[in-house]
Amino acid sequence: MNRFFIRRSFAALFWRMTRFSSADRRQLKGKPFLCFFFFFLAPSFGWNTDSLLRSHIELRFGMFMHFNMNTYYPSEWANDRHNPLVFNPSNLDCNQWATAAKNAKMTYGVLTAKHHDGFVIWQSDVTPLVTPAYTIKESSVPTMDVVKSYCEAFRAQGLLPGLYYSMLDVAQSIGSAGGSCPKTPWTPAQKKFVCGQITELLSNYGEIPIFMIDGWDWCMGHKNFPYQDIRDTIKKLQPNCLITDMNGLMSPWEVDIIFVEEPKGLFCPPGNTYAACQAPTITGNWFCTSSYTLMTLQNILSHLTTLESRYCNLLLNCPPNREGTMNTDIVNRLSEVGASWSPNASRAPLPAQPANIDYPITPSTATASSGTAANAIDGFADCYSSDQQTYCTRPGETLWSSSGSLPQYVTMDLGTVVQNIGIVGYLPQAAATEGQITGYTVSLSTDGTTFSTVSNGTWPANRNYKTVTFTPTAARYVRLTATAVSSGSAAIASEVDCGVVPSTTVSGMGGVRRRPTAFSVQATCRMANGRFVFPGDFSGRAVSVGVYNLSGKLLRRAAIEEGIFDMEKNGRLPEGVYIVTINRLP
Repeated sequence: MNRFFIRRSFAALFWRMTRFSSADRRQLKGKPFLCFFFFFLAPSFGWNTDSLLRSHIELRFGMFMHFNMNTYYPSEWANDRHNPLVFNPSNLDCNQWATAAKNAKMTYGVLTAKHHDGFVIWQSDVTPLVTPAYTIKESSVPTMDVVKSYCEAFRAQGLLPGLYYSMLDVAQSIGSAGGSCPKTPWTPAQKKFVCGQITELLSNYGEIPIFMIDGWDWCMGHKNFPYQDIRDTIKKLQPNCLITDMNGLMSPWEVDIIFVEEPKGLFCPPGNTYAACQAPTITGNWFCTSSYTLMTLQNILSHLTTLESRYCNLLLNCPPNREGTMNTDIVNRLSEVGASWSPNASRAPLPAQPANIDYPITPSTATASSGTAANAIDGFADCYSSDQQTYCTRPGETLWSSSGSLPQYVTMDLGTVVQNIGIVGYLPQAAATEGQITGYTVSLSTDGTTFSTVSNGTWPANRNYKTVTFTPTAARYVRLTATAVSSGSAAIASEVDCGVVPSTTVSGMGGVRRRPTAFSVQATCRMANGRFVFPGDFSGRAVSVGVYNLSGKLLRRAAIEEGIFDMEKNGRLPEGVYIVTINRLP
């Protein structure tokens, strides 16, 4: 039996490489397309999350830019709407930002495209939930597009442009002034609005290597707006875009990159081997203020040296002023950094990263042997301090705490049978050490009555996020059972989650040992007219085709004999990127 895998990370690469002509685009406009690629289980080529993380960690040093409406109201945080005409960067100079970054030997940036107040600094056409719109179009510079100017300026200097986006949006009543968090599931209109804005950012400004989210898990939770919906939106548009979330966990829970928010008292710990980035601010404030104390050159250099050895990029916040330029003292300090620091070329490569839930499934409900099981799937996990022991922010850390004797379990109900469940994650509580699950069993069920064990083993007693992978299996119910804990008699979980591990299995192929030539880059994406012709090995053979979304939900299944799968006739699917499985029928 030969195994092939479809990797979504190739989709964006292929799209760039095909370089369709104008005539091609006109011909394909409005028609569904499928971009995918097959390769062997142990390929010598290809990008995946692990290699993307390795590339990201080699960036070492980046510039965070808090520049938005709070530039004009720096003492506020998540304020009510202000008169948008106040936003008036009369001398916007993103080229100056980029030059300053380049002189500091930075390699990338992250710009606050939208902060908690909801003001938008790009030319957005998304219909607002609350009128009037609150965008740069209503400001004193209505034709300006700060995101565009920033992306173009950074790319011109050979720097990678990343973006920051707040899910908390006071202007659109997604939360309220002062950072009050919504407590109920998002409405379809709110989801459409947020996904529409993210789609604009990841469709209109070229490749975005890192997308930073804020105001989410610590404010409203990943369940009220299912994390998988946002991850799917981002990864469908840009499969190579890495996601990070300002959640303070210092653990890769539902993100690609750990974010360490230094002003909250956090610092990347010694011995860290997760791909991470840490963000102090050079002025002591996120946004530009009239008075500040600049970080010393020695302090910045110390940060770079210390974090570099811990596989943590330094993302130094350098806020532009109201005119849209960086103050001279900031620019000069960055030049001093560049003259005094160089990356450590002898640093060992990033260690292998733990399995990540690339295709998360948000459970609908949960049950448990005891305790409030809903706390294990509520998506709230923001609890931290400098030592990860003493301080929790609102709404604090919600925990599932069992009682009685071991074993103890929590069972996630996915709402429907999902194909290829192959990974389960466990996030211990961050504020204490008791109740950490050290012995576990994972079992699955389609009916909630009969469970089959798919994995069991041990975990170290620490606060790190843990994952366990196993043979992908169809299931509706996913149960994590604690058979041993670090201390005490109760198992405790901050979060429990699971995901799909997509795979393609092709059997009975007579020991094929070559890469299927039919899947050339050009040919694959030019099949965007809705028809996929199987490679020669499949011609005339009866096969079963399954089409899934990136969360692993089955969308279409069809048995095909003529060697052609017509997306319009057999699939009737909208434009997008899909996971496809092909199995030869007996």
